[in-house]
Order: sequence, then structure tokens, then C-alpha cells
Amino acid sequence: MCEIAVQRLPNQLTSFVGRRAQINDVRKLLATNRLVTLTGTGGAGKTRLALQLAAQMVAEFGDDVYYVELAAITEPNTVPVGMARALGLTDVPGRSTMDTLERSIGDRRILVLIDNCEHLLDASAALLSPLLRTCPNLTVLATSREPIGVAGEVTWRVPLLSLTDEAIVLFADRARQARSDFRITDDNRVVVSEICLRLDGLPLAIEMAAARVRALSPTEIRNSLHDRFRLLTGATRNAVHRQQTLRASVDWSHELLTEPERTLFRRLSTFFGGFDLDAALVVGSGGGGEPTPVVDLLTLLVDKSLVLADYDQTHTRYRLLETVRQYAQEKLTESGEAAAVRNRHRDHYTAMAALVDNPSRRGHSRAVEQAEAEIDNLRAAFAWSQENRDLEHAVRLETRTDLARATRPRSGSPRLIGAVASLSRRGPAGPTIRAPARPVPRSPRVAG
Repeated sequence: MCEIAVQRLPNQLTSFVGRRAQINDVRKLLATNRLVTLTGTGGAGKTRLALQLAAQMVAEFGDDVYYVELAAITEPNTVPVGMARALGLTDVPGRSTMDTLERSIGDRRILVLIDNCEHLLDASAALLSPLLRTCPNLTVLATSREPIGVAGEVTWRVPLLSLTDEAIVLFADRARQARSDFRITDDNRVVVSEICLRLDGLPLAIEMAAARVRALSPTEIRNSLHDRFRLLTGATRNAVHRQQTLRASVDWSHELLTEPERTLFRRLSTFFGGFDLDAALVVGSGGGGEPTPVVDLLTLLVDKSLVLADYDQTHTRYRLLETVRQYAQEKLTESGEAAAVRNRHRDHYTAMAALVDNPSRRGHSRAVEQAEAEIDNLRAAFAWSQENRDLEHAVRLETRTDLARATRPRSGSPRLIGAVASLSRRGPAGPTIRAPARPVPRSPRVAG
């Protein structure tokens, strides 16, 4: 059998930050499962975590650890060839690439890391299904923005970095690469924390923001995040195209969506602070009242890591990372349906606010709790009413949420009262009200 140079794990040129607990969790999964796929939004650190994990497992597999990079492959029928080349195999006359792979791997105990599968899901499934059946000691660690979808696959969603430590450490480390004298100090700690918070703990975005310290102060970086897609373009020149800029990373995920998925995705950008299924059905359906397609499409967007789902015992709450939401909002504006979608959002939350208008009604306490949970969306609905000089909806939102506030006080809501009063006095020239920034968590001191 002919062989060529094998593709071992690529050397990493930057330090690996945190993730100790996650590495232990995935190692436990690999001990009992032969296909584990790390999923997550673009820029969440799937590849870096997988490489770090595979490097730590080299001894367990007797140096039989291989790396298959699919990012540059565009033709599905060349996926088996890519894996064969990574294993150091060449074509054998009269034998298919799959047959060569099955014969080469055989009973060997090997670990293969297959990176960036999301654009070649069918081809990846067609490769892995027969190999896992015929090669009993093959273990595969894959990365993808959505599950591959084969029998026996275990998916593990890569979490975002902890905002209280890992994100701060990553920013400081990458900032020192851009400016060697950079340190986290008492003067900049809170600002750096806010940068990481506003970037949702997303590693790729934090690294790009940190690279800007070459020319900007942390305060200037923070103040520029309202236009993050223009700001965050500081990837290394040898990064793959989809990792060159923050926009390119989200573009890649968006390009992989079907048109119905793109439609729901952009409509979900109207939500602030998350949303529940009922709200998604109203705002996402186009007013046509077709719940099943919305549920199916929402599930697909969760699978594709563009929508995050947070579960409790009885309810699921959905949210978009702020970077993703801003991107989707741009698409909504371009679509020409922004006004109609935001009107549906306003009407839904105005109806919700009406439920707190009758303290004697059954379920009033639950309605108040729901209004509190949706305060960001209520503010957004109010702001849209004010922006459109819709005094009627603005007053209805203000008076009803004010009643909920009187029932159970909540800080911050009095801004609605003053805004409505201003709108009433000044008419159509009143300013748009924006939801206040969320509080910045305290962060530990990071040593220089």
C-alpha cells in the first residue's frame, strides 16, 4: 500500500485559554462513544478545543491521531480523498477510496479529528457511517456548526467563554500579542469586562477586539462596538476566509441556510433579551398563522447554532447572540419587511402587557412574572411605537407595564413613563428610547 506524508495535528502558535472542565467532559464522552461532534456558533472555539483535546489524547491512541480539514473542500465526492490523504494514503489501482480507507484502518485503534463539516454534512455522513461500521476501533471527533446526523453520533455544544475569567484572560493574552506592554489594570478592567460581555464571550470576536489595542484604547474599542462588523476585522492573514472577519464568520452560517430559514432568522432579530415559542410563532409566521413550519424552522436554526435554546423544566427560551442578532437585523432591514415584522412584535407584547391590566383576573401573578421576563421586548415595542409616533400603543404599553411595576417593582422601567410624557408633550419629534446596557460583571485581576 502506497503512503504519503500523514496529516498529524497542526501546531498551535497561540496559548490555549481555559476550557479545562469542557475538555474533561468531552474526553469522557469519547471514552464511551465513537463519534462525538462539537457544535456551536461560528467563532465559538470548536476547532481550537478539538485540537487541544486531540493533542492530549495522542498517548492513548499510540500516536495514531490524525487531522482532516474540510474547510477548503467544496466537492462532496472528494471528502473520502481528503481523509485518505490525511492518513497518508494514495490511490490504489482498481480500488475505491472508501475501500482503501476501510482496509487501512481495519482494526487499528485510531482517533481522527474531522474539522469544519457543516458545508459537507451529507458527504461526511456518507464517509463516516460505513467506516464506523467496518472499523470497530475507529473513534471520530468532529466539529461542525450543526450535527452530522448519523447513527451513534453524540453532539456536544461548545459553550461561550466565562465572562468572569476566561474571556478576560483571552482578551489580555491576545492584546499582549498586538501590544506587548498591554496589561489588565484597575483603570481598564471594567471596560475590558464590558467588551467581553457585549461580545457574548465569543472567542473569535474577543480576539479580533483585542487585536485593536494596537491602535485603540479599550474604551475606544468598547465605544466602537455599535458597528462591530466594521471594527472586528483583525484576523491573521493565514486564517481561512470565514475567520478573517466577524462578518465573514456569520456570512458563512447564513449562506448555509435555506430561504425559509433565512426568513425566520431575520425576523427573530426583532426580539431583545430572548423570546418564547409563542412569540416566535406570532412574529415569525408572517401573520399567516402557520405554526408547524415556524417550529420546524426554529428547530433547524437551533441545530445550526444561530439560535440558542435555554431549557427549564417546563419552558424553553430562545435567544440570539448580540453579534448574530445585529447581523440578522441588517438582513431584516434589507428585506423590506422590517416594519411589518416589528408591528407584529409590538402587537404581541402590547397584548401581553394587557394581561396585567386586571389584577383580579385569574393568572394575574403569572402575567406579571411574564411581563417582567419580557421587559426588554416591552421596551423595544414601546420604542418602536414612539419611533412611529404611535402614541396609542405607547401609552397602552406604558400604563400596563407601569401597573406590573406597581405590583412588583423593577428597576429601570420608569424610563417608559418619562418617555411617554415626552412623546405626549412633543408629538412626533420625541426621541427613540433604547434599552439600557446590562450590568457588567465583576472580573478578577489578571496578572500581566
